[in-house]
Amino acid sequence: ATDRAGIYLVNVEDGVKEGETTEETTKEEVSSDSTSSSASFGAAEKIGTHHSGSAMGAVALADGAATCGVDGTVRGWDLTTGECAWTIDAGGRAQAACSAGSIEHGCDVFAVASAGGVTRVYQCPGGVTHHPKLLLRVRLTKSAPDAFAVSPSGSHVAIAGDEKDGCWFIEVAKNADTGVSNARVVGRVPFPINFGRAVAACWTSDDQLLVAGPNATVAVVTPPATGAPAGDSTNEWTVPDAPSVRSVKLELPLVA
Repeated sequence: ATDRAGIYLVNVEDGVKEGETTEETTKEEVSSDSTSSSASFGAAEKIGTHHSGSAMGAVALADGAATCGVDGTVRGWDLTTGECAWTIDAGGRAQAACSAGSIEHGCDVFAVASAGGVTRVYQCPGGVTHHPKLLLRVRLTKSAPDAFAVSPSGSHVAIAGDEKDGCWFIEVAKNADTGVSNARVVGRVPFPINFGRAVAACWTSDDQLLVAGPNATVAVVTPPATGAPAGDSTNEWTVPDAPSVRSVKLELPLVA
């Protein structure tokens, strides 16, 4: 097994050339650069491409699924064959969560968040057999987000975390002619006073996001309108003319 989640079957005997002793082969391997591909033990056949360690999230894509793991990779899976269709090295940092829109809405966008707070937004047109295109890479939180969700159509990504009482929004706009999407950070929408850190989030529609808080409250958030001006960096990136946010008190605290 390797540190990149590769599993290999190695035939050691195939590494000894005709007329060469095992002792000579060993000396050559020791004296060579340990990073060189010429230092081979023999024929190596890759027999596995699964995550090395825990998978931290999974989302459905057209004709397949995508997963992210603590090994720092994002992997696409062809569910018809069970094989790994592609692998993305997401900076080598452990991945903490992933989310995608609704396949029924024709969404081909998914997002992944790392333990270091980096969010990556991808587009995977044509199904899981096509390698995704990276639309945006941005760090909005200091650590893994507390809440992370892609809207049903993939038009927005909501991210909440750290000590800030608010939710970040990323807008994803698709060109109707080319089908290619672009992503940008819109800004942050503040939560009601004393709401606290988010626990979880989910979209009921493209026009409404529910965010659970630690004090038995749920924030009902209207996302920024498409094409809305970006937030002001001097004001904690708060979105101008912030959309409506109201909170609902529940009887029991929420944990997920």
